[in-house]
Amino acid sequence: MRAVSADATKFLQRILPSVGPYAAWIRFADGRSFNAFASTIDELWRVLDRYDRRGAAVYHACARFKEAKHDPRDIPIGARKLGRTNHNVAELKSLFLDIDAGPSERGKPAKPYRNGREAASAVLDFCQISKMPIPLLVASGNGLHVYWPLTRPLAPEEWQSYARGLKRLCDKFRLRADPSRTTDVSSVLRTPGTHNRKGGIEKEVKCFRLVEPYPIEAFEHLPKIEEAPRARLQTLSDLGPMPEHLLKYPSREIEFALPSYTPPSATMIADRCAQVRALRDKRGNLPEPLWYAALNAISRCSDGDAKAHEWSAGYAGYSETETQQRLDRSRCLTGATRCARFRELNPKGCKRCPWSGKLTSPIQLGWQR
Repeated sequence: MRAVSADATKFLQRILPSVGPYAAWIRFADGRSFNAFASTIDELWRVLDRYDRRGAAVYHACARFKEAKHDPRDIPIGARKLGRTNHNVAELKSLFLDIDAGPSERGKPAKPYRNGREAASAVLDFCQISKMPIPLLVASGNGLHVYWPLTRPLAPEEWQSYARGLKRLCDKFRLRADPSRTTDVSSVLRTPGTHNRKGGIEKEVKCFRLVEPYPIEAFEHLPKIEEAPRARLQTLSDLGPMPEHLLKYPSREIEFALPSYTPPSATMIADRCAQVRALRDKRGNLPEPLWYAALNAISRCSDGDAKAHEWSAGYAGYSETETQQRLDRSRCLTGATRCARFRELNPKGCKRCPWSGKLTSPIQLGWQR
């Protein structure tokens, strides 16, 4: 057993409930992955350490679970109640953030921070201005994981009221954390003492100074934070001071009114796109990849969240929490689902489309012509 085991178990004891079962997620380079349960913190670390030694990417779930059991393999993912699912989560004992950092990768969106040091500086600035306690920081190899350990565990419903407030607080003060991870009760993060091997470079996941657990009263302001309204730009002056390279031009050549932006309509998309209409007409009873693609197609619509829940609720395994997490995760992507993706998942759904070859995504059907 490596010498780091004592530090790793101290970390896990700090951020997890004192009683299991706990879960680890293991992913191999060839794409194979599975969840493994452990009854104690020591056993959880032994599982993580064993598979990390074998070159796998390993993660701990940030919760304890009700049952250390898995659903049968023939149960669709969206209908599962056991394993590492939201339904099976019993308690959580920390609030957390996942912040990506590092150099930009070709073909992918730029990461919010250039490196872990810049991300850590942003977190500390955020804590100072938002009056949040000093967190426990973990350098995940590229990005940063942020924890606020608690003195007592919280049931998922109570925990989420604080997690949603934390997410809104990040939005308010422009801390660019992954919003879907912040409110995900079954979320997994990398464990200190293991290794991040992305890009062929092995980096050890390291934990900084452990902080003492905080009473939940230290975060009582979080559930009260309201979602900030999105400002709408109406004129060029709303963008701020004129850049120096434009000052030499006469103002009449660059002044113009920006049109008001009207979000697309999910209802209108469903009326015009058979792939999205299937989500509505089949009441969410679609294969999981197709369901998620349809959610992503309407996640940026004015009525997107409401319709996503309404149209998914007919599925026997419908979960309000899971559906909302998928919507939040969709908005972190570079754009709405493209037609090419729908054709890949369900070719028949696009055969009679009158807009075939004329559009790149069904979201373009969401505006009134």
